[in-house]
Amino acid sequence: MSLSASAHVSINISGGEPLLLTEAWYRAFFSAMDNGLKSSSRNIDYRLQTNMLRWDDAVMSLLKKRGVHFSVHYDGLIDGASLRSKARRKNVERLLAEGYSVIAVVVGTPQALDKLPATLEFFRRCGVKRYRLNGVSCEGRGANSPQPHPWRRAEAQFESAFFASQSDFAACDPVIMNKFVSYARWSPGRKKSPVLPTPRRCGAGTKSVLISADGAIYPCGFFTEATGPIGSLTGLPALDPGAVRAISICARTHPFYTRSCSKCRALPICGDYCALKPVRNGGVVSFCESQRRLMTLMEKNPRLATFIANRFLEYRTSRTRGSPKTCSRSRD
Repeated sequence: MSLSASAHVSINISGGEPLLLTEAWYRAFFSAMDNGLKSSSRNIDYRLQTNMLRWDDAVMSLLKKRGVHFSVHYDGLIDGASLRSKARRKNVERLLAEGYSVIAVVVGTPQALDKLPATLEFFRRCGVKRYRLNGVSCEGRGANSPQPHPWRRAEAQFESAFFASQSDFAACDPVIMNKFVSYARWSPGRKKSPVLPTPRRCGAGTKSVLISADGAIYPCGFFTEATGPIGSLTGLPALDPGAVRAISICARTHPFYTRSCSKCRALPICGDYCALKPVRNGGVVSFCESQRRLMTLMEKNPRLATFIANRFLEYRTSRTRGSPKTCSRSRD
């Protein structure tokens, strides 16, 4: 915090599963933060990523008192004893009924995509206004799941955007919606699309860092092995000699994208890419193909795609103070 030049700081508590931590841990954590901010004029908000399997009244009451925002992983009513989908669903409903701030993350496994229409209806009905449909993750449950067929992923995104437009964006994924806006802007007869893809400018290591449980500091929380640590809590305020190099890796160009995307028809809706994202195991290849398939669906249904884009723009314009935002800082 002392090294940050930002007037507003977000602290994201992740894991593991942070709701396994005790009330005493959270009280000690918030007390330490309060003490450290006594002489600071910074605004701070707290976010918590959880599978929402656990509900401890004392912990939840404290988190609500501190205004913590919940990012809940929920993929729908999927069979599997370990997932406990019904219990998680009840806890999501309870979160919203009791006035917690909630967004949702759906890991895009084949099973989750099959359940997506019902999941979106659940979000709409109980008040989850924003969610994110992830690609299959490199860790957690997604790491053990096969990639969905690119056509299925593309269809799911089209279905998701159409659902949002028909439900007045009561539940929407801004990243998907921005793909439709991009299509409407870059479609034939309009402004010429960019020639080359550009690295994602997420600010890893400069605007955001991950602090691991052992005190190591990483520029990116997803691909720690790609960069290594840039420092340690025990060594602050100094950073490791290799910190600048590790941070620069996050914004470098990536040969896979340079070769594959320079003439890719999906470039207008792909937007920025992450140079750290592993290309192995076909994950990125599958994702890129799904983008091309989504563009094909838009071109086959141009009037519908443009209608969805315009509806979203109207919604966003009418709600300038509460417009959807995305963790990935996607461009319009």
